[in-house]
Amino acid sequence: MTLSLRERLEAKKRRTGTLPVQVGDTAGAAQETATLRAALEVHLAAAAADDATDAERERVEKVREQLAEANARLADTVVHVELQALEPDVWDEIMAGLEYDDEGSLDLDDVRAALLAASCADESLRDVEWWQTQLDSPAWSKGDKLASNRLILSLNLDTPVGSSGKG
Repeated sequence: MTLSLRERLEAKKRRTGTLPVQVGDTAGAAQETATLRAALEVHLAAAAADDATDAERERVEKVREQLAEANARLADTVVHVELQALEPDVWDEIMAGLEYDDEGSLDLDDVRAALLAASCADESLRDVEWWQTQLDSPAWSKGDKLASNRLILSLNLDTPVGSSGKG
């Protein structure tokens, strides 16, 4: 069943986006994965030879298992926090106290925790004090904070391009 344009607009939901947050040693896990991929290629070549032994074939399966485990560890080094656009009155309330600096920029440092807490799709993350504690931690780099700014601003202020051609 195809929905009409009117029905599709009526079904519109708040925009969402994903904020990737590194929580582990991504570089180390990626290196482990790359090493195991290279080892798998070597073992696959050996197992494909006409004179391959059962031990070589078993080694391929063992390395495949190790690679799968390493891929899982790599995936676990990043969590994805789903954020959603704020309702306009909530956005206005949080942003009300901010003023533009001499260069015409807004410094979101004072409201970042409130923006993150209000934007989280996961209700367990809607705690301003908890976010402030996290953001004050040295584990949160300037890049982490800027990434959250970009996503929050994009969800709330950017106009979606969304054009898709036919054909």
